Formats: sequence, structure tokens, C-alpha cells
Amino acid sequence: NVEGRGGHPNPGSTEGTIPAWNPIDPRLKSSDRQEYITNLDLLIEHGSTPPGPNPTFSMLAWGDDSLLSAQQIADVIAYLIQLNP
Repeated sequence: NVEGRGGHPNPGSTEGTIPAWNPIDPRLKSSDRQEYITNLDLLIEHGSTPPGPNPTFSMLAWGDDSLLSAQQIADVIAYLIQLNP
């Protein structure tokens, strides 16, 4: 949802739910701002499939599939950082 809360069911995934963006996975965060931005950019650009035998939902590759422009991706990154300073 708009606040980035997770917890929605994702049958077939190891965790069983869609991950949250707020709070964001600590493995994506970094005290180095550029590294943090790069981590978010890579995820948004290339997408992600959660671990598990057959997850129902995966994150789309918003950049690779040209679903968002470079500016829109930058806007999403800025929003995520605002949620997770």
C-alpha cells in the first residue's frame, strides 16, 4: 500500500507474505547514501523473485521492462528513502 507496509499473502514464497518497503529490508540499507541508492535502484530496475517453490507474486523489473522512466524510478527511490531514512 501507499505506506509500504508488507504482510499481504504471497502463497508459494518461503516467507508466505509480500515483503515490506517500510520498514525496508535491512540488507538494502546502508550508512553510505550512494550505496543505499544503488541498492534500491538495482532492485527497482531489475525486479526480484522471492525465494520459495512457486511464489504467486514477484516484483516487476520496472526499468528493464520500461515500465517506469528514469525520473519515475528516481522518484520511487526518493520516496523509499523518505519512508526509511
